[in-house]
Order: sequence, then C-alpha cells, then structure tokens
Amino acid sequence: MSKRIWHKKPPREAATNSEATESSAVNQDGVANTDAEPVPPPPVEAEEKPKNGTESKKSSKKNKKRKRNDRNAQDQPPTKKPRAEPKGILKFIDLNIDVLYEIFGYLEPVDVLHLSRASKAASDFLMSENLFRDARVQTLFFDRQWKTEFEKAENKDAWVEQEIAKFTKIHEHARECEKWYIAYEEYLEERKEELIMTRNVNVVNRLREMGWATEVDSILRQDPSKLYHRSLMLRFGITQCDEKVVIEQLAETFVSSLLAPRREMMQARARQVFLERRLLVLKKLVAEYQLTVAPSDVTFNMGQLCTHPEISDLLLSSPEATDPVVHLEPLRTRLPEIADKMELSMRDTVTALVKSVRGQCYHVSEDALLTLAVATFKCKRCPSSSVEAHDIRYPAVLAHRCAVRKPDGHLRAPKETPSALSITVEKLTEETPWNAYNCITYNLAAHNILTKLLARFELSPLTTHVSEMDWRDPVFECLACNDPHRGRCMLRWRAVVAHVKQKHTPSIVSEFRILDDEEAAKVKLRMDEEMARNRAKADYMGMSCSHCGQKGNPVSLREHCRTKHGIRRPSERNGDFDIALDSNTIPQIFYSWPPQEDPTDSDDD
Repeated sequence: MSKRIWHKKPPREAATNSEATESSAVNQDGVANTDAEPVPPPPVEAEEKPKNGTESKKSSKKNKKRKRNDRNAQDQPPTKKPRAEPKGILKFIDLNIDVLYEIFGYLEPVDVLHLSRASKAASDFLMSENLFRDARVQTLFFDRQWKTEFEKAENKDAWVEQEIAKFTKIHEHARECEKWYIAYEEYLEERKEELIMTRNVNVVNRLREMGWATEVDSILRQDPSKLYHRSLMLRFGITQCDEKVVIEQLAETFVSSLLAPRREMMQARARQVFLERRLLVLKKLVAEYQLTVAPSDVTFNMGQLCTHPEISDLLLSSPEATDPVVHLEPLRTRLPEIADKMELSMRDTVTALVKSVRGQCYHVSEDALLTLAVATFKCKRCPSSSVEAHDIRYPAVLAHRCAVRKPDGHLRAPKETPSALSITVEKLTEETPWNAYNCITYNLAAHNILTKLLARFELSPLTTHVSEMDWRDPVFECLACNDPHRGRCMLRWRAVVAHVKQKHTPSIVSEFRILDDEEAAKVKLRMDEEMARNRAKADYMGMSCSHCGQKGNPVSLREHCRTKHGIRRPSERNGDFDIALDSNTIPQIFYSWPPQEDPTDSDDD
C-alpha cells in the first residue's frame, strides 16, 4: 500500500526591499558579510517650513487627535469590540470535499471523533452519514483497522477471501434479521388491533352486565369513540395475561371516569325535565289563585312559593308520576292557606330586617313595628332619581318588582346559595324568592327625616302609625323650593322623604311650613284633581282589575270591565279596580300660585 507524504510548503516568492537588503548582508552560513558594500540609508527630505504660522497651526490641529474628557469617559460604558471573523476549524471545513477526504484518510476513526468535538460546524460535517457512507472513507478506515492483520497473514489472497466471506455471511444474517423484525412488527400491529376490538366488545358487555346499559347506549349514540379508547385498551399490553382481570379493571375505569358522571348528568337532566313540566302546571294554579285576591292584597310569586316546604316536597317527590296535573291537583285548595302562612313568615323576615338596623333594643311590638310612620325601606336596584327608591312601605315592599325579579346587570351573588329548585324556577320564570339578592334594606336616613317631621306635631316616632298620619293628612310647604316662575312647592307627608333625598339634605326639614286647615283644604282639592289627571293618562299602568288582574288606568279598566266582565257601571269606589300593590303610591309635588314674595322686594317698597 502506498504511503501518503505531506508536501512541503513552497518558499515565499516575494520579499520586501528591506528583507532583500538584510539578506545580502548575511552569507549562507549566517555570518555577517563584511565584504559587502554598505547600503546607504535613504535620503531624508528636508521639511519645508510654512510661509506663515497659520498653516502650521492648521496642520497641527488637523493631525492632533481630540482628547477624550476623562470625566465623560468614566460615565460612559465601555465600547463593545466587534466579533472577530471565524478562524481555525471553520476555515478548515470550507475546503473542497475531495481535499477533506484526502486529509481524513490519514486519521484514525478515534481521531476523527475527537476532531468532531472541536466545534459545532466540525461535528455537523464529520458526524454526518454522508461522510462515512463514502466508499473512499470506508476504504481508508478499513486500511487502518485491518492493516496489521493483513501484514501478518501469510496468504494474503486467502485472508481477503476469508474476510469477505465472513462479512458477507454477517450481512446476509443482518438482512434476514431485518426481514424478521419487519414481519414481527406487522404481527404486533395486527395483534393490537385484534386485541383492541376483542377487549372493546368484552368491556361493553361487562358494563351492560353491571347495570350501566342505559349510559352505554347513550354514549354509543352520541360519541362511540369515548368507549373505544385505544390507549386505554392497550394499558395492560398484549402479553399473555388474565383477560378476565383486564376486562374487570377496564370496566371499573370506565365506570368511575365516564359512566358514573354520565348517570348523574342524565338523572339531573331527567329531573330538570319533569320539574319544568310541574312548574308550568303550578304556574297556572298560582295564576288562577291570584285572580281571587284583591289587587291591594299580598300575593306571592313562583319564586317565593317554591320555598315553602309543602310545595317544594310535592314538586320534587315521586318522579315516576307521569301526569303533573294530577300530581299537583291537591295544591288547588291548599294555596290560600299556604299563602296566609307565608305572609306571616314574610312579616317576620321584614321585622328582622328592621331590627338588624335599629337593633334589638328597639322596644316596639312586632305587630306594630311595620306600620309605624317612620318604618320605610329603600331599593338598591332602583335608580336614585326614582321616588320609589327612597320610600317603600309595608306590605308594598313584599311585592316590589326588584325584590322578586332576577337582576339584569352584574350584581353580587345571592345572600344564600340557591337550591336546584330555586335555580330552575329562576331560569323558567325569572322570579326569585323575596330579596334573594339583598337589594331591599331599611332606610335609616328616611327614618331620621320622618322623626324630625313628627316632632313638628309633637308626635312620638314609636307610637305614630301610618294610618294616623293619613288621617291627619297634613300638607307642607317647602320654603326653600319657592319658585317665582312655578309657585310655592306643596307636598303631602308621604312625599317628604323622596323630596328631601332628591333636592335637599335632612336638615332642610326645619324649613317646612305646615299649612293651616283652610289653606290645606284648598290645596288638597287641586292635588286630588292633578293626581286623577295623571292616573288617567294612557301610559299609566298602576291600577289593576279586581276580577282578572289586568293592569291599566281608570279609563282603560272601565272599558275592560264592561266588555270582559259585563259590568255596566264599573268604578274604583265599587271595587272593580284598585291601586296595585306594587305601583307607586307616593303623591307628586304640587306648585301653588302665587309664589311667596321676596323679602327684599318688600323692603324696597
């Protein structure tokens, strides 16, 4: 085998004048040549002097470098040096591929491995399969590896044939092994698919035997892939094992993770369906019952009635009953008695709401507490500009629309976690139990205003009731609201709280003047006339038909009673229609003419 020899580098062809001069002064033995003529140094040209001093100063300033301020140099960060160009192995890798093959042929495989660790570029090139697949590189490595054995062999040709036969047999065996492995992989895939299908069928049958047939059929109709879970079926592998144990464990896994939640969901859905059917029947029964109640009396909505134990038990019991009408028929005769009990219960709830603000030391009997003239409530959901937001009386507070309706905006959660029945009722009817969202509170500010107002009559807030104030029916004049363009501001006692909250502060009560009887009688006549005119407007819906609960105004309800109920002369006095409990009963402010005279004008006169 021929041995490769590195070529020596060629001498440099060019040299500088100074190198040539120095070499001529030294002989071949490296001794200084004394016979050589000394080379004179190059002549130095005389520097021309500038004609004037300005040119020298300009040239000195031009060639002089600008000094850096040390103070600024300390403050500025050091400049970053530019990255140097790649050298060494990176430049070496850029050589021609044939040259690299020739160079690597002189290296042992271990040396090639070591060289590949010099940099990432060297590793990408030297460890690539293309390099070692090259026949020349294989031949070079082969020459290095078996060189010693080949040199020791007596019969070179026989040794080569023997090695070729040995490696040919190895390659043939490797091909057979590869074919066997491919066939074995295909067998395993077929075995996996067969095992998956067999286990799926066995697991489904086992789940049916365990009593989950309904849930299994539901899943197979909607999404069969949830039961035919490939990775789950292969969790226990395909090795020889007890398939009964595997099927049992798979069935338990499906029950805990899929079928049990499915059963709960299906049961909840079934309860929802039969509960909605029963609620629709109950809604009709409640509507029929409300027709027998006067518009000014307390009635309860679906949200409040469903909190009663008797009604809730009847709604949730006996889910196997198919006919909800027959199931709820006993409530038709029980609703009046249930409503009376609920009214007493709600009365206790409202009383507790008052005591939570006034304290338990508020020594007033519970029967008389809610009828006091100072007992009033406010609503957080009503706009502050509305008169209803500041003065809601009992029992109108029980029918206030905000307290029994589902809120529209983003309010805080209810005071208590609602039950599944309450959630269903709220979703179906948009009605909630009374004050479920805590929007009704006791109006302490109104309590203080009315206390000051009663002091004008020398009346006690602990004993003066609404009926007494209505009998007195005093008329007040707000001196602060005297308007030269509109007149004097007159208002009844029920309108004082809303007027003060909207226009003034509680201290303004001292500026209220009580009208004498003669003047008050004249103002009341005009107030009643104005109130009747407002109630007769087409958009007024604060009255209700006593026969069917139809909402409207006196004009529309008279026509309604004539056409629908056959009443010849319907009227509010005869009880054919009345003010609805949930309507606004606060009288409006009335302006009387002429206005109060300005004191400054009388002084000028």
